[in-house]
Amino acid sequence: NSSKVECTLFGNFVDELNSFLAVGKHTNVVVLVHFGKVKSLQGNNLYNVQNYFNCIRITYNPDFEEAKNHRERMLDVMESPTRALSQLTYSSEFSVTKDFLDMVAMKTIEQFKEGNLGSSYLVYGTIKHIIDEQYWWYTAYGCNKSINPNEKKWFCEKCNRHISKVIPSFWIKVCVVDENNFVIFVIIDKETKQLSNMSCSNMCNVQENLPKQIVDLSNKSFVFKVEAKKQVNSRFEESFHVQRICYDASIIK
Repeated sequence: NSSKVECTLFGNFVDELNSFLAVGKHTNVVVLVHFGKVKSLQGNNLYNVQNYFNCIRITYNPDFEEAKNHRERMLDVMESPTRALSQLTYSSEFSVTKDFLDMVAMKTIEQFKEGNLGSSYLVYGTIKHIIDEQYWWYTAYGCNKSINPNEKKWFCEKCNRHISKVIPSFWIKVCVVDENNFVIFVIIDKETKQLSNMSCSNMCNVQENLPKQIVDLSNKSFVFKVEAKKQVNSRFEESFHVQRICYDASIIK
């Protein structure tokens, strides 16, 4: 019928969509959503489909009779109902320029180490090398918290429940240097995806050793937005969490 539903995808669902789009079939796509929780918003006119208990599954152009018939009906429509895809933007967040030039103070590594704990600073430096090359990813849940086996099941301490589906996420420890000092930073999933243009799950499928995309970060310079708060995890002792990375040449200058 003429009803339309707008859908926003996050995390692994974006990776699945990108894999589908790589095939090149972008028109009149039939999308099947399994096990979604439908919630009514503002009466009966608006609906929200939620990934309840991480059970939802999405299939593109499924191969069964009802889906094929639906696709054939859509092909008869003069104007394709399929809209262009767009990346979600966050109007509540500062732009890169605002965040990296106006809102946070720039520090050398030495000044950063002497900064107030809990404050965020900008640090310009070069990734000298990757530390602990065998530990470049970890098993996570949708909340990005590290997940550990508990009685042969996966248990999330942050969510306080057992879960059935986990995903690999980037967690890279790097040595960053400037002209006079060095510091250890930890770069997690979102920022590493931006730098490598590849998800951790896809990278794990390709190889088990430290991937070339990660190795190639060495000797590259960035502006790091970092919180002056040392990691409490013993695995990342004397290290700091990178909140954001800028590789825009105009800003780095």
